[in-house]
Amino acid sequence: MNSVKEIVIIAIILLLLNLSYATMTKFTGRDGKTYDCYTFSGEKPLNYESRHHDMNPENTRDVVTIDTVPAYDWSYGCFPTAAAMYAGYYDQLPDYENIYTGPTNNGVAPPTNVVWGSEECPLAATKQGLDGLTSYGHVDDYWDYLGSNNDPYDGNWPEHVWADCLGDFMGSNQATWNVADGETSIYFGTDGLPLYNYTDCEFEDGKIDGCHGIRDFFASKGYDLGTNYTQYIEECGELFGYTFDQYKEEIDDENPVLLVLDGHIVVGYGYNTDSSDNIVYIRNTWDHSFDTMIWGGNYYGYQHIGVVVLNFDLFTPIPIFRIEPLYLYISKYSGFCEVNVYNDGGAGIMLWEATLEDNPDWIQITTGHSGQNDGIVTLQFEDLPEGTCRVAELNVTTTNLDENQSDTCVIIQNDYDGDVYYNENLPNQIQNAIDEANEVSSPMIYVHEGEYIDNIDFLGKNLKIIAVDGPELTSIQGASELPSGLPVVTFANGETDVAELRGFTIRSGTDNRADAEYGGGILISNNSYPTLENLIIENNNVNVHGGGIAIIDSHPELTNIVIRDNSAGRAGGGIYCENSAPSLTNITVTNNIVDGVNDCYGGGIYLLESDPEIKNTCISYNVVVGSNSNRDSWGGGIFMEYSNPLLENLTIYGNYAADTGGAVFCTNNSNPI
Repeated sequence: MNSVKEIVIIAIILLLLNLSYATMTKFTGRDGKTYDCYTFSGEKPLNYESRHHDMNPENTRDVVTIDTVPAYDWSYGCFPTAAAMYAGYYDQLPDYENIYTGPTNNGVAPPTNVVWGSEECPLAATKQGLDGLTSYGHVDDYWDYLGSNNDPYDGNWPEHVWADCLGDFMGSNQATWNVADGETSIYFGTDGLPLYNYTDCEFEDGKIDGCHGIRDFFASKGYDLGTNYTQYIEECGELFGYTFDQYKEEIDDENPVLLVLDGHIVVGYGYNTDSSDNIVYIRNTWDHSFDTMIWGGNYYGYQHIGVVVLNFDLFTPIPIFRIEPLYLYISKYSGFCEVNVYNDGGAGIMLWEATLEDNPDWIQITTGHSGQNDGIVTLQFEDLPEGTCRVAELNVTTTNLDENQSDTCVIIQNDYDGDVYYNENLPNQIQNAIDEANEVSSPMIYVHEGEYIDNIDFLGKNLKIIAVDGPELTSIQGASELPSGLPVVTFANGETDVAELRGFTIRSGTDNRADAEYGGGILISNNSYPTLENLIIENNNVNVHGGGIAIIDSHPELTNIVIRDNSAGRAGGGIYCENSAPSLTNITVTNNIVDGVNDCYGGGIYLLESDPEIKNTCISYNVVVGSNSNRDSWGGGIFMEYSNPLLENLTIYGNYAADTGGAVFCTNNSNPI
């Protein structure tokens, strides 16, 4: 969709057809992070007919369902109706008896809302005259007609006090909270991680997150949810997305999960154990029976994208560790500086410790040697000798997590008016620095933002070359006029893991020589072990192997790297790996291509006689085609032969191979673990 006008026109058409829809906008919170805001609206599809007539599926050993979850049809919004079914289920349990407080069914939430009439449910939206209510309620105050932005009470009578329905607390249908009749808002984190009990939107975006509103409803009844969060599912390409296995665990614990589609919300209350299709049983808010859908699939034209997880059981989310800033420039005169430590998980206990690498004598930690969750590390530093520059590294590490995390703040004190070492637009600056550097007396090279025209070789020196402003602002671009056609970066002389390249974009390595074989962007060979971190490797190409990066007879460690839009003529559009065992963690390999006149393999990754560890990695939209239709084109995402990679938490989607193995192709005794 190309404009707001188009979105509005489509929304109007959907309203006229009585179809559900969702609009999505980007929102930047007070923390500077970006969030996705979905606003849901509409009724059941035109001419919808239920595919089932029983309230629950036949009870067989393959079916796991929570049969007492109510089946309510649409009542002033799919989101509050789905939430009402969740609330109605818990109201039937002994410890939650006063969630529904009306007179119907002896004060217990009924299994359907037939008793109240079609599209009426006081748990979702109260209404004068419904279920014994004598005063105005939610519908009276907020509902005009589907799509209306008018609240009838406004300027006419006092607004009712929020009390007995979820629609009140979720902000549904309320112009005050910037939604139209039939609408409710919900927010998702864009990093794929759970977004816990989000409230920033109320102050910055003028909307209530429906997930948070559900929590407030239960709080009004005297109950505290142990946790409530939204999260994209891993099938959306999120490295840390919510999984089908997590869903099954909730159902096994007899806790329903709200499933978010890109135009609708339903209640997941079961699954089929004897199905490779990941079938889930749902209440769809359109009838009083059950239906089925495929986890991560499409339901009546709506794509499954996320979940709303609510749980009364006490639950401690995994803390998410972060420090800020990662690079800190301090005065040349003595003083104090601070580094912030954050627990971005929103909950849970995170203990941490702070230390200075090699205990430099000119800077010390004064407060914040250790802490819990959010905290501050304060450091005191001395005057800098004239005409010098020095660097300290503050390491902060968690101490109580199953998998502890760490990060480093580089603290730079210098006596120069301009950049700390190098400026852009002068060729070969970084290579000149490498040539002059001594790995014992001057092992660290710091580079400021800019575009550097260079082809660099570490020359066997165990140096740390760090872009202090990060890859979005600092790039090394291959010198296109070089007749040698070298990769942009080379480690080919047995560099150890002390050698480090961090914080750059590596781009425009172009090698079209007929005999050019390995590495358009980066080449690692000859028993080298460098550490690569926080890089973007893009728009490089090579005639044969490894458009983005080629690893031969080496064992590097790669962390937090994006490899995109690279090309090779035969194998490994993104990564080519031969006789090596690299460690790859938090890697994105996307939009790479292999296209040549010979057999073509591995649009994203090619493995030959290699045993890498690949963890938390997304491999998407890579292509292997081959311009010769008489030759093979195999393994769009990954191609492996004689290889035994350890694969953990991989997301692979949208890849293409002209012949075989769009996602993964294994051959010649390859055994991925």
